[in-house]
This record gives sequence, C-alpha cells and structure tokens, in this order.
Amino acid sequence: MSAVTTLRSRSPQLVVCALLTVLAFAQAPGKIAPDTKLDLTEDPWGFMGRALDLWDPSGFAGQLQNQAYGYLFPMGPFFGVADAIGLQPWVTQRLWWAVVLCVGFTGMYVLARRLAIGTPTAALIAAVAYALSPRILSTLGPVSAEAWPMALAPWVVVPLVDAVRRGSYRRAACLSGLVVFAMGGVNAALVLAAIAPAGLYLLTRPRERLSLRMIGWWLVAVLAASAWWVVPLLLLGVYSPPFLDYIEGSSVTTAPTSLAEVVRGASHWVGYLGPGLGSPWQAGHDLVTEPALVLDTVVVAAVGLAGLTLRRLPERRWLVTSLMLGVLAVTFGHAGPGTGWLSGLERDALDGLLAPLRNVHKFDH
Repeated sequence: MSAVTTLRSRSPQLVVCALLTVLAFAQAPGKIAPDTKLDLTEDPWGFMGRALDLWDPSGFAGQLQNQAYGYLFPMGPFFGVADAIGLQPWVTQRLWWAVVLCVGFTGMYVLARRLAIGTPTAALIAAVAYALSPRILSTLGPVSAEAWPMALAPWVVVPLVDAVRRGSYRRAACLSGLVVFAMGGVNAALVLAAIAPAGLYLLTRPRERLSLRMIGWWLVAVLAASAWWVVPLLLLGVYSPPFLDYIEGSSVTTAPTSLAEVVRGASHWVGYLGPGLGSPWQAGHDLVTEPALVLDTVVVAAVGLAGLTLRRLPERRWLVTSLMLGVLAVTFGHAGPGTGWLSGLERDALDGLLAPLRNVHKFDH
C-alpha cells in the first residue's frame, strides 16, 4: 500500500483528531485549569525532582507527597519537554488534553476494526463516543491523570487480539505491558480498572485458541510494568495516614451510582456537588444537571445496549461480561433509592478492607 493510499484511508481519523485538538484548545484559551498539580504546570522539572523523595519539605511546612511519583511518566516528561522548548503552560495543558482525547479515540477505533465490529463509519462514531464519554470529559479538566488510563485501555487489548489470531504471545504480552507502563502510577485503582477489560478478554477466549502461557506472560508483563510505582505506593502506605477517611466516605461516593446513572456514565460523585465545592468539575456537573446532556447520554447508552443484543455482534460474550461486571463494580454499595439488601455491608467494606476501591466510579468506562 502506497503512502498516499495509507494517508487517504486514515484521513477520517486524522480529521477527527484535528477536531478533538481544536475542541481542547477552545476551552478557556489563555487560562490554566486546576488540572491535577499546579506545580506540574508551572515547574514540571522541579516537581519531578521533588517526586523522587517521599517527603517534600517545601509544601505545607513539610508533607508526604501523595503518589507524586506517578507523574514521572508520561505526564511529567510531557510537561517538562514543553516547558523546555518555551511553550506557555496553558498551551501545554491543552496539548496534553488533546493527546488524551486522540489516544482514546484512535485506540477504540483500532480495537473495533481489529474485532470487525461494525463498518468503518460505525467504528469511527463509536470511537468518538468513547473519547467524549462522560467519564473522560468529567475528569479531563480537573484531573486529567484520571482520564489518561481510560484513554489507553483499548490499546492494552489491541496486541492481545492480534496474538489470539496470529503472532507471538510473548511479544503481545510485552506490547500490552508497555501500554500499562505508559498509564503512569497516579492511581492504582484506575490502572486496575483500565486493564480489567484486557484480563476479561483473555479469560473469555475459547480454550483451543488460547494458551495459558499467554495469560501467564501477560500477568508478568503487567506486574513488571507496574513495579516502578507499586513499590513507592507500598512505602507511602506505611507512613501516610488514611486521610481519605476524613474527606470522602462510601455513603458519598456511592450515592450517585444508581443503575441509570451508571449506565449513562454519570457516576462520579464530585460532579453532583454544588457551585464552589465542585466548580473545577464543570463538565461533570453539566452532565448531571443539563437536560440536553442528560438526554444525549441516555440515547448513547440506549444505542450501545441495543447493539449488545445483536447475536451477530463479534465478541458479544466478552463485551456483555465486561458490561455486567462493570455495572456490578460501580453500583456496589449504592446508597440511595433502589439500594440492595446487602448495600450496608458493602459500604462498610468500602470504608474498611476495600477502602482503596471506595471511589467505585473509577470502574465506569
């Protein structure tokens, strides 16, 4: 295939990526959003230098840094290089948002084409819907580090699809592990949520088409890719007090996780806060208060659910299993109308042994 033919075949994807980039830059031009860490925007190399130590004496009269090491790759170097070449901080921030959107879009498009789901046009539409899903839009501005693993989630699966059909298991496992490595280590629960679909994909393969060695290689690759931030996380856990117990309880994090809100992707509790408390989360707030946006998300969810009912849908078992387990994880311990009989015990678990998974919305993607 010639370069011209290749470029022509990819022109729709390039156009969408260009539009997503324009969309990112159209958000409050010239202003810096309170995205994740202010010092990452203003002094990225200094921030990464301080992230190498658990103790930071320069902030709040001394502090334990909460998972600052997780920004050492790839978000930190991205901002650092942009700062080194003289880009304005707000431009760097918008470029990063554009990268998140485009990576999520292209990943879902490539995965849909690999699985032969729908026509190229249908795959394009589905990929746009994924990149602009409530989960990604809600977190992109205030904490893009949470949107990044979700954007990479489809790319974790792509090498495994190729390996199941043809190719080297070890090579596929390593490529998938490299994607996990690129997720960063800002939040362990988010990485777990992002790699869960890949694990389910392997577990739902026909036995004759999958060697247990592939699952073993993949698990080794994922563990190796995560070791650089898992070890500091365990060290942080030794010294850090359970501060989240004082700012968010399971009764708060599970309040908006009714079945309807989960299916349409509006399960993030911060988006339900009023003006002032949740002001940085404007997109998430709009998705739960603006009637037009509520209707849009309901329609998209309905179309997706209708598609899952088609018997001829490729990989239907994997997709339905992922949906059911995802809904179960996010509605776990729901506090509000329609709660289950065991919801009280489930919330107690989320405030106790399962506290790291208390923000169940992280499994909503």
